[in-house]
Amino acid sequence: MNTASIRRVAATVLTAGVLVGAAGAAQASTGQPAQHHPTTSAATAQHAPTFANLPHFLSSANMPTWVWGPTQLCFYGSGEVEVQWQLAGWPQFFPVNGSCVSGWGFGIPVHVTNFGFSPVTVVSI
Repeated sequence: MNTASIRRVAATVLTAGVLVGAAGAAQASTGQPAQHHPTTSAATAQHAPTFANLPHFLSSANMPTWVWGPTQLCFYGSGEVEVQWQLAGWPQFFPVNGSCVSGWGFGIPVHVTNFGFSPVTVVSI
């Protein structure tokens, strides 16, 4: 992990802490009792999957990741894909046959490249 990645993660965590702290302070200063609303965290929220079609050799896409919690990438078609988790700093190769991989991206997009000669569909869940 390089220094820029570490700084980005630290800045994201710091910003989230400041925003949560400011919201809590604003609620406390109103003098009203806290209202309880059902909430859903980003790690458990339901969302529509993101699809990317990689039609030929070396076509690529940046796939979104969760800020907090693991992101799952699934590959459909045939061949091989290169997955570059920005925080890890090195590429990983995976076969494309309906396989899925999971990892923590902390909101930083994952770069996926088609290393086969057949079309590939990538789904970020």
